[in-house]
Amino acid sequence: MHEHPSNIGFRCEKHALSPNPIYKDIPLRDFIDKYCKLAFSIDKEKNEYMWVEVDGLAVIEGEELSGLLRNDPIYIPHLQCGDRIEFSRNEILELLDLRNK
Repeated sequence: MHEHPSNIGFRCEKHALSPNPIYKDIPLRDFIDKYCKLAFSIDKEKNEYMWVEVDGLAVIEGEELSGLLRNDPIYIPHLQCGDRIEFSRNEILELLDLRNK
């Protein structure tokens, strides 16, 4: 899921996407094999939005889900496509299910 740089946006805090509260009540196992869009902080005012393919449950205390980053970051040089990301349901902006498509 390598996206062209023009398809990966960032927004200031005023216009940033917000986590969707509907995802907090979905059972954790229901996220496995799906893609979650997350906001990755660039600085105090900007985020880069990228997709994580969920493949299991998190091992880091305080996090819930684990998966692989499926974009090549433009503004966050310490991350790259394929990096393991752990996160919580309350960080999810969008959910994408590519199975049976």
